[in-house]
Amino acid sequence: MLASGKRDLAAARRFLTRALSHGRLKARLRPMRGPKRLRSAQIIGSGHAFVQNIRRGHYEPGVDADPRNRLTAAFTELTLAI
Repeated sequence: MLASGKRDLAAARRFLTRALSHGRLKARLRPMRGPKRLRSAQIIGSGHAFVQNIRRGHYEPGVDADPRNRLTAAFTELTLAI
């Protein structure tokens, strides 16, 4: 019983974490009243996922920066590389 309780807690945390990331995406789309074309939805979804992954430190640029400044540091490194 103890193992299933821990497993359920981990599953609940994963679900809530994903639900929060989904809420942020919905908040970005709401002013646009949703994307009009599938291609637009794909681009917005990919861009949003990219930014979230940078914030979580999944990419090399900005990984050494403070988590609150990670996005700014990553985009600064990217602009210098381009």
